[in-house]
Amino acid sequence: METKDFLYIFVEKIGTSNRALTPTISGWRYHSYIKLAALTSYIKFECNFNEKGLCKARNHSGNTSKKASMCCCGGCRGSVGFIFQMPADFQIIEEYANFFNEETGFWRAGTGCALPRSHRSPTCLTYNCDYNTCRSDAQKQLLECLRRKEGNMSIKGKRFNEGQFGFPAAMEEWLKEEPTYEHIKLL
Repeated sequence: METKDFLYIFVEKIGTSNRALTPTISGWRYHSYIKLAALTSYIKFECNFNEKGLCKARNHSGNTSKKASMCCCGGCRGSVGFIFQMPADFQIIEEYANFFNEETGFWRAGTGCALPRSHRSPTCLTYNCDYNTCRSDAQKQLLECLRRKEGNMSIKGKRFNEGQFGFPAAMEEWLKEEPTYEHIKLL
């Protein structure tokens, strides 16, 4: 999609929601956020899409549709990928525009989200309809960090004092360690 057309769609939505062109996403500077977002590759969401494109939750709900279902991505186009904060950087906006489709947003049949993890919204990175999934302490902390920075700069329950630019590397080290399930208290 042309960048100007994408910007029009994004700005058109500003009047109906809290959208903004800003240097931060969920309180994180953009470059810290994209590093944290990329770390979601350590999390297995286990949506288990079938050949029709239905996730395991929708596959068992009696849905007999013959065409692919966008499942939780059904609102992607109308919400502009649930992106409420986008960097005021033309090059980054242009990247988003290149991935956006007028009919399905960032979603593509057969592949799901066309955006790299680093560009996805906190909503898209953290949502999972399977609330019974057991997550390690590090995975839970990462998901909380993507939702908001405020009060979440901690590793293993201890405040991280080396600044947000070093935080993604520390979080990655924690994700690589043997998982714990102690429900570490967040600061």
